[in-house]
Parts: sequence; structure tokens; C-alpha cells
Amino acid sequence: MYDAPSPAPSHRRGVLRGLDQSSVMGAELITATLTWAALGWFVDRWLGTGPWFLAIGALVGNAASIYLIWLRAARMDADEARDRSAASRAATEAASEAASEAPRVTQEGL
Repeated sequence: MYDAPSPAPSHRRGVLRGLDQSSVMGAELITATLTWAALGWFVDRWLGTGPWFLAIGALVGNAASIYLIWLRAARMDADEARDRSAASRAATEAASEAASEAPRVTQEGL
């Protein structure tokens, strides 16, 4: 029976980090919307108005949560770009080091 090789630990770590961040983004979307909507509902009850502050609170909460998600996504992109450039730099340094250690063949040696 053939056993497929397991993914590299760094790949698994990246996938788990992405799942973690997406879970936080979903929680931010729900909690910010519900929190602001609840605040609007309390203001409506206090002032005796219709569902106006509830609707305004839900919209403000949704806008705030989308802004927070946008900030988190931008930070994730910056982190990924930094990790990618660090990996590229390490690969370039390793390749140049390997090339400098390789035996050199010259015209005189032939």
C-alpha cells in the first residue's frame, strides 16, 4: 500500500495560521455587528424610538467589522510577503554558498 508523504511542517503551519486568521475574521464580523446592533436596540428602548438605532447600529457594526477584516488581511499579506522574501533570500544565499564551494575547472586543469 502506498502512503502519501505528509506535507511539510511549514506548509501545515501556514495552513493552520490561515484557518486561525479566518476564524478570527468571522468572529469579528459577527461580534462587531451584533454588539453595535444590541447597543442600537438599547438606545431605541431608552429613547422609545422605532428600530432606527438598531438598524444604524447594525450598519455601523458591519462597517467596523469589515474595516477590521481589511486591516487583518493587509497585515497577513505583509507577513506573507516578508516570509516569502526571507525564504528567497535564504535560498539565494545557500545557492551562492554552494557555488563557491564547488570545485572550479579551469583551462589549465584540463
